Amino acid sequence: MKAYLKKGGTAVLDQVLFSGSNFLLNLFLVKLLTPTDYGLFGSLYSLYLLTIIVFGAVWLEPYNYYKNRPGDTRQYTALNASFTNLLLLLALGLTVVGWLAHAYLFVYASYTLTTCVIYFYKRHFLSILSVGRSLYISVLYFVLISAGLLLLNYVIPQSLFNAFLVLNGATILSVLPVVLSNQQFRTVLYRPLAWLQFRDMMVQQKKYAFHCVSSGILSWVPSNIYFILLPLFYSSELNAYFKALQNISLPITHLNIAIVSLLVPFFIRSANPHKLIQQVSGLFVLIPVLYLLVILGLSGSIEHYVYNDKYDLKPLWLCALLLGIIPEITANVFKAFFRSIDRPELVTRINLGNACVALLCSYFVYRFGLPGVLTSYIVVNVFNLLNSVRSYRFETRHRKKTSLELV
Repeated sequence: MKAYLKKGGTAVLDQVLFSGSNFLLNLFLVKLLTPTDYGLFGSLYSLYLLTIIVFGAVWLEPYNYYKNRPGDTRQYTALNASFTNLLLLLALGLTVVGWLAHAYLFVYASYTLTTCVIYFYKRHFLSILSVGRSLYISVLYFVLISAGLLLLNYVIPQSLFNAFLVLNGATILSVLPVVLSNQQFRTVLYRPLAWLQFRDMMVQQKKYAFHCVSSGILSWVPSNIYFILLPLFYSSELNAYFKALQNISLPITHLNIAIVSLLVPFFIRSANPHKLIQQVSGLFVLIPVLYLLVILGLSGSIEHYVYNDKYDLKPLWLCALLLGIIPEITANVFKAFFRSIDRPELVTRINLGNACVALLCSYFVYRFGLPGVLTSYIVVNVFNLLNSVRSYRFETRHRKKTSLELV
């Protein structure tokens, strides 16, 4: 248990720094950009999240699972790293084109691709339980984002293009040292035989990847569907306010990614994963206390920067943290367990139910605005936890029944 606590604490610090960079970024961009530009930034950020989720489902979730199977997986890592580095080269090309043409969409596309590369390497280090090396990327990313925001505030003209340029520069510079310093990663997929091996690898994990993609897209719906629909109902100023709240909640998304990434290897390597989940599911209930302190500490700054003459953020966010985030994180522990025992279809079913409930709750958003968003968030995540526990009990009964039949 001490090993779990040590590595788990490092993983939490890793994600606090990584997601805290995005928190800091959004906090300052609300202040620096016009409401219209920030509203557009928020919409693009939602699509960016969807892209990251799909990429993670197709490559990272299967990678995390197959990397921890018995046998030598060095060739498996080399194939994935070679393909990921092709994405990095494409991102560098898009950056040059976007910079020369002064087109923020090219820089935005490059930022999205480079973030996928960062997630691959962070997921690789988490899958081999080398949490400290993942923390190195987060520290570098945090320092570069902070420096970029200072430049944007005092030196560079404040615009949507320059905001994405700062983001893109920070992501590229934080992943390049990792690629260049490790001989295993300094490779690009270009040989025909390697391409055939890569294709066979993707075909092998297509069933697992399909369920990961389905559950990933469905998990994107509850937290983002409202913010895609908001421009239809609200002014640009209030829409920017909603976008700020959405992006401020991103640390929770990154924390959930860390929990799933770290627990899957633990569950796979454990002699008794069913006993292990009983030990850790209660432990992760305590993690939101960190975010409670962070968000409450910064809520005064949030209220100062965002458009706010109607709502007091402190009690609203306190309720959301206590009643929504704890069920969400605990449910993700169960989802990590289902993935580790090769039952990703259970995660798909859970997220399908969550998406349906979120769509039904969209009336609260239309009718009540911000309180409706937080109410929906709480309802969806309580349902998420109950559905996860129900699926776990079903899986436990099914396992016992199968064991008795074999006897």
